[in-house]
Amino acid sequence: AYLLLYRRKGDALPGPRDFPSYIQKMVDEENEKFAKAKEEYVQRRDNLPLDVYFKETILRLHIDKNKTLKDAVVQCFALAGLTGSQYSLDCIRLRKYNPETGTLGRVWKSDEECTRKTLDQLGIIKTSILKLEIKEPHETFPEDSGEYKLQIIKAVDGKFEDPVHVVVPTRETTVGDFRKVLETALGWPLDSIRIVKVSPDATSKILTEEDDTKELQKDIGLVDGNSLHVEQFKNKDDPSTIVSLFEEASNLIQVFFNKLDERDSNVELLISKKKNLAHLREQIAIQLNCSPTEFQICRSVLGNQVKDETLSLELVGIY
Repeated sequence: AYLLLYRRKGDALPGPRDFPSYIQKMVDEENEKFAKAKEEYVQRRDNLPLDVYFKETILRLHIDKNKTLKDAVVQCFALAGLTGSQYSLDCIRLRKYNPETGTLGRVWKSDEECTRKTLDQLGIIKTSILKLEIKEPHETFPEDSGEYKLQIIKAVDGKFEDPVHVVVPTRETTVGDFRKVLETALGWPLDSIRIVKVSPDATSKILTEEDDTKELQKDIGLVDGNSLHVEQFKNKDDPSTIVSLFEEASNLIQVFFNKLDERDSNVELLISKKKNLAHLREQIAIQLNCSPTEFQICRSVLGNQVKDETLSLELVGIY
């Protein structure tokens, strides 16, 4: 509801109105509820429920994303039960952690990163996993090696093998440097290795010699735990088996059709949408154990028969 108040220019504003005390109390209570609900919402929105690996245990850290890394270290110090021990805050540090590969993220060292930037600004989000490292008071932390791991999937004889982890020496490693790593890890000649990056949408990019000066992380966009596919080739112009396999997989569709004496389309067939209708007819005939000339192909029970069988399934709207 809205209340409009009209007054002549120059007239004084009316004074505050007197409300019964019970109405004022009710308004104050509602405002207090609203303020509390808003505060709880902001806390839930900004809360980071983080898993922190410490020795053989996993600590559960709840912290506001607008807090700093130093704040997180202080909380972890208490969560780990180190209060009152021989250890000080200087004996621990937090790093991002990938439990699947065992890889640690880079060390945050500067005062800017530790006490000024928020956790949100450091890229620590709700799905982040951290590791709490600890050292003896008289020791120093080991230097950050910058190593990380990539999953390498080999394509051999037209099929993919199980992935293996290969260590990338530094965060600045280039594509060319990584070819040498693969030469050692896989035992393949350097000039026979083809590297293919496959995106989540199954599109693929072959990393050629022109990419050899690019850094895997900064330029190619790879991070710890990501995958690369590799294969051997004899001639550079040979088509890529990896690209072909992913193109084939991305073009596969499910086609459902009925048996000749039934109306329900409960028979399933996997087929490439690039194939033509004639090929589809042959595959259906095999499934039904009949001649390809014994049936018609229609989009529905009452639909028109598709007659030009040289067209691909994609072109006639079957995809």
